[in-house]
Amino acid sequence: MNALDLLAALHGILGSLVGASGISISVMSTWAIVLVTAASDEATRTLGAMLGLREPVVRSVTDDDGNARWWLLATADPVGTNARVQVVGPHHPGPAPEGAT
Repeated sequence: MNALDLLAALHGILGSLVGASGISISVMSTWAIVLVTAASDEATRTLGAMLGLREPVVRSVTDDDGNARWWLLATADPVGTNARVQVVGPHHPGPAPEGAT
């Protein structure tokens, strides 16, 4: 496989994940993580379900200046592996609204 074949394969994987805007893969000898960036909250839910991940949860952070932002995150840690698969949605300004899942 050459570099162009690798790029084509990765583009094919990304194209098969409808609603995904990016994919990052890190594989080491003892662990692996796949991070899929979703284009919307609905895509986060859909991709999470399609990949068999847990229901999305709200994650939020407030920086030192008091600016809050939140996003949805769906995760799986397959049993018996040192692997994680995550789908992360877009960040939204402000605190998370009630019932934002």
